[in-house]
Amino acid sequence: MALATMVSKAVAHEFWIDPERYQLTTETPLVAALRVGQEFDGVSQSFLPRNFTRFEVIQGETVREVDGRIGDHPALTMEGLSEGLAIIVHETTERRLTYQEWERFLAFAEHKDFADIEARHDARGLPRTGFREAYTRHAKSLAAIGDGAGADRQIGLTTEIV
Repeated sequence: MALATMVSKAVAHEFWIDPERYQLTTETPLVAALRVGQEFDGVSQSFLPRNFTRFEVIQGETVREVDGRIGDHPALTMEGLSEGLAIIVHETTERRLTYQEWERFLAFAEHKDFADIEARHDARGLPRTGFREAYTRHAKSLAAIGDGAGADRQIGLTTEIV
């Protein structure tokens, strides 16, 4: 089990919010999982407040923080939403990763299409092993409640598709 967890973290480069339903009535709770994986195949994360800085549902000008119990799985269950478009937002706390193998870093850089990363890394005088990376993850998803009226908009993520 521990080995499977380590392997999935080593190749997991994507983070997304996965609602059970993208269209629901006002009587139906909004339920969504937080997922980490690749090509929309990944493991569901629990509700762990220490792992996020922002987790909310936005409808119009109304912003509701996702309230849950530690360990809730799926991470989001919210009732009482009004008709309209719901924008689900999640931002993680900073994570750090130490690269002990240069080849692992190069494989990640190639996957992300950072063609000149080796030259940039060397130009900064950075070591090829034992260096660290810090990252955060940012995700947004949409769900139509009732008529689903409304529009997606920028909500302040570092990188955002609208």
